[in-house]
Amino acid sequence: MDPWEQLAWPTIWDELFTRKAPLVLEIGFGNGDFLVEMAKRQPEKNYIGIEVSWTSIQHLLKRIDQTDLPPIRVLQGDAVALLECLFASNTIDEIYVNHPDPWRKERHWSRRFIQSKNVALLADRLKPQGRLTIATDHQAYSEWISDVLTGQSDLVSEYAPKAEVSDLPERIRTKYEMKARAQGIPIHYFVWKKERPPAHEFLAPKEYEMPHVILKVQNPALGLEQVFSDMDPDSWQETHRGVLVVVKVVEAYHRAGSRDGLVEVLVKEGNLTQHFGITIAFRQSDELLVKLSSMGHPRPTYGVKQAVWNIARLLTRKRADLTVLSSTVGPLHST
Repeated sequence: MDPWEQLAWPTIWDELFTRKAPLVLEIGFGNGDFLVEMAKRQPEKNYIGIEVSWTSIQHLLKRIDQTDLPPIRVLQGDAVALLECLFASNTIDEIYVNHPDPWRKERHWSRRFIQSKNVALLADRLKPQGRLTIATDHQAYSEWISDVLTGQSDLVSEYAPKAEVSDLPERIRTKYEMKARAQGIPIHYFVWKKERPPAHEFLAPKEYEMPHVILKVQNPALGLEQVFSDMDPDSWQETHRGVLVVVKVVEAYHRAGSRDGLVEVLVKEGNLTQHFGITIAFRQSDELLVKLSSMGHPRPTYGVKQAVWNIARLLTRKRADLTVLSSTVGPLHST
């Protein structure tokens, strides 16, 4: 499985697969049957599966190890965040969304994956003439999907003027579909393709230089014990370029007598969540360095940069004997 946090944003998939081939993505692959069968039938393509369930991922990885298949890359995480970070515009040939969670209760409808903004993102990532295929057996959700698709202009129906069809003869049947059909439950299929450039382009999150702050220590007797005694759980939030950024201090760790410590931080920027560490360490007797730790492999996005700044600012606000000596973050570096 690829540790996606360490991949390039966006990723050059031909290089990762070590071959140039059409790219096929399945979002929410479940038990992996559909993805594996596609790879068996069309081994000349490159395949990527996205899933949040670790159990499902383990099951698929085991099958991949035991079967002679073309390379299949597996990613764990939120599909929208992965699409935003790892995939450039016009790079995916086919996207499949098989039986997404319908979130039946009305108060949960905002969690449905098929939303106008997500369809716009999918359209941007598809190549010209690329296809999005969605399947559901949930009647109310099929009506929702139809409304979303007919209400946008980035994709057009392969079966226009119809938004959906009741059968795709050459399609691979998932175990879920076969069970539903055996019970007389109809399946709704949506096949929409990209015929024109989308109205909006979605760029991968911007990465900055690795952030750090150096604090001047005015009190020679100051030790990390006193510094970390001020490190209570706290949180900050702001909106940056239309995206809500939330920074939360989870916990602080310091061993008595040591010259460094760790602050556990959670940063959420829109759909992207990073959970990582910030190191606080004496660089010299009169300088305290606040920088990213390797814990969590954080990417230096705007929110991560602001996390480092907020930790440094918290210390200077609580201790008069600490002042900012130099910084790559903060108000002067907020673009």
